[in-house]
Amino acid sequence: MKKLLPLLFVAIFSIIIFGCGGGDDNGGGTTDPPPVPDPRLVVGVHQDPGLASVDHAVWDSIDEITVPVGTENDYNANTLFRTDLNAKMKALIGGSYLYIRAEWNDDDADNRFRELQARIYPGTNDRIEWNIGDTVLVNNEDRFYLMFDQGGTNGADCMSMCHSTVNGSGRRLYGTADDDADVWHWKAHRTGLAGLADDMHVTATTIEQDPQDQTPNDNLYFQNVNIILGGLTDRPVRLHPDTTEYTGPGLIEGEYILWETSVHKDMDWVPDFASEDSTGLYMPGYYLNPTSSADGSRWDVHVIQEHDGANWTVVFRRLLNSGDAADINFTGMDSVSISLAIGDNNGMKHWGRRPFYLVFP
Repeated sequence: MKKLLPLLFVAIFSIIIFGCGGGDDNGGGTTDPPPVPDPRLVVGVHQDPGLASVDHAVWDSIDEITVPVGTENDYNANTLFRTDLNAKMKALIGGSYLYIRAEWNDDDADNRFRELQARIYPGTNDRIEWNIGDTVLVNNEDRFYLMFDQGGTNGADCMSMCHSTVNGSGRRLYGTADDDADVWHWKAHRTGLAGLADDMHVTATTIEQDPQDQTPNDNLYFQNVNIILGGLTDRPVRLHPDTTEYTGPGLIEGEYILWETSVHKDMDWVPDFASEDSTGLYMPGYYLNPTSSADGSRWDVHVIQEHDGANWTVVFRRLLNSGDAADINFTGMDSVSISLAIGDNNGMKHWGRRPFYLVFP
């Protein structure tokens, strides 16, 4: 019996290795691909809902998943924000478009980026200046980022891509050698009010302009301040056409006129030189020209947004194939690794999510 034991062991071992294929193409077996990790955002196919409403009835029939964001230390260490956040996600193909719907908790709608505040400077040269708000951190805008893997070294890893190096001016460099990702960057004020998201192609450096840059870019949004040297009055570049105090978050093309100091400086809602009270008057920090924005990859992601007092809902839409070489082509795709990040009233400090999968039907 003792002599038979080694033979039995060899026989059983041979059955395990050769009978199951052992990963060898000549073994007659098959090697199953590794399971796609959770969560999985499965894309539905339905009628095109358009961008008229974030609550179009079509969305009621699309499966929703909850994506935990902000709970993983290596993605969110040393942030000043909440440690737990969930994004409710849906996706569908409607006609030639891919739609992605995102909803997340945010008690305040921060969509007044770099607002201008009227201030009185008393003294021998009494004047009004329209300065950018005192507290930049709370005078920013809410943001949402979607990153799609295009086969680069780091995949759709927003931690590696967006937080690796700081250049001399303090801006983040995006990616390293052989990185390749498509990023949709929604900003509540500068792009969202115009119905757009900033579409970036991320490689070793950004092909598109730095998304945190606060200078005018690509004819979409422009700083609404005309800084005059020599002690004269700083003023907005544009104001609301009815020349009253404007309480909205942004000035959109067709809803503003040129500010003329000789005409508008003495309006009732503008503080006069005799007062030291800033009166708390504000003007939007940017005016937007969505219809004159540059064509091509940068502005081919359209959005609709809504804040209900407790939550943001943003619906992204882009052609399955935009025709631009810098954009990911979703046509015929089985799945793609994606990640996301959310910024609460801030552009540089935000919390992100490990990559997960968008799965096509």
